[in-house]
This record gives sequence, structure tokens and C-alpha cells, in this order.
Amino acid sequence: MNKNLLDTIHCPSDLRLLNQKDLPLFAKELREFIINILATKENLDKMRENQKRE
Repeated sequence: MNKNLLDTIHCPSDLRLLNQKDLPLFAKELREFIINILATKENLDKMRENQKRE
């Protein structure tokens, strides 16, 4: 199983160790991660709002 680049970053110095050619892939992984977190939070907020109405 391939580990994604995002899983290898634990501190700012880890970012500096990435090859420049890997930065676009890292940016893509980070973007997808952020979008997934925001989508999950939005869904949870909607569920809580619906529960308040019941």
C-alpha cells in the first residue's frame, strides 16, 4: 500500500525534505484533505440543525 505524501509530514522541516517535483502532488493531497474535513464538518452541522428542529 502506497503511503501518501501528506502522511509523511509531521513538522515544517519535513516539508523542506520533499523533492520539488513532489510539491504538486503534496498540494493536491492537502487540498483533498481540507475539502474532506470541511465537507464532514458541514454535514455534521446540518445534522445538528435538523436534530434541533425535531
